[in-house]
Amino acid sequence: MRGNRPLRLECHCPLPRPSPALRERGENQWHGLPWQRVQDGRARLAHRLAGGASEVVRRAVLAKQASDLCTPPWIQRAMAAYLDGGHLTGQIARIVQVYRDKRDAMMNALDRELAGRVQYVRPGGGMFIWTSLPSGIDSATLLREAIEHNVLFVPGGAFHTATGQPSSDLRLSFATPSLPDIDEGIRRLARALEKVRAGAR
Repeated sequence: MRGNRPLRLECHCPLPRPSPALRERGENQWHGLPWQRVQDGRARLAHRLAGGASEVVRRAVLAKQASDLCTPPWIQRAMAAYLDGGHLTGQIARIVQVYRDKRDAMMNALDRELAGRVQYVRPGGGMFIWTSLPSGIDSATLLREAIEHNVLFVPGGAFHTATGQPSSDLRLSFATPSLPDIDEGIRRLARALEKVRAGAR
């Protein structure tokens, strides 16, 4: 948070404002920003701001100290200078547009290459699309075939509490690939899915 304005990089739609009701009741509000997703992936720096009880701040400081003792001071100074220079707002606008374009490209490719064969959730933020395969197809099985086509994703089982159980869900990332690579990746994924479905018949 800069001043009283919450900042959130990974959103492609209007953001909710901090709750006035919680503020009036003195309840805690928690905002976070991973700076490596805003400016430079090499700067492993983030910030959190807790409003309300000072106990929340105290516990957060203790957790940070237990995690890595201290973020390098020179990185903190560099980021402070960056913020004081007024560069953040423009950078966020650029990054949000990049992610929005990549998200739209992946959704268009899914609609074109896999229409009627998969379902997906349109993300309002973030860098991933949660996708569901036809019933009876395990995303871990699809992953093995997709690797043969040089395509990677995270099977849904990695996010489930019932470990080891088959899952027809998967998480696709549009953060790193270029727009042409997104199109090609979804085409290859469609071919891999067809091969898995043919083997299951």
